[in-house]
Amino acid sequence: MPATQDVQAISISSLSPAVVDRHWEGLVKIHGCGFDKLSFASFNSATPEVLERSDSHLVVEIHPDLTANPGRIRVKVHTIESGASNELEFVVR
Repeated sequence: MPATQDVQAISISSLSPAVVDRHWEGLVKIHGCGFDKLSFASFNSATPEVLERSDSHLVVEIHPDLTANPGRIRVKVHTIESGASNELEFVVR
């Protein structure tokens, strides 16, 4: 039987912070597993700049235009080999 390469499933376990005030700007750390060197995050349709990445976290920079309105933003991590992760909510209050 030929050897197969297992690709780790991509998953988000938490966001830090997960709740922010309107017009907030700063860094969000996305914790999880299965990330790769080209992973990026989507916040609804926005893709904030990734400042740091490893197989278990991404750090992204959030600008005030993304947090201008209160609501719930769907966050996913995308990779080349594993596709997209589960969704978590980033809440703007």
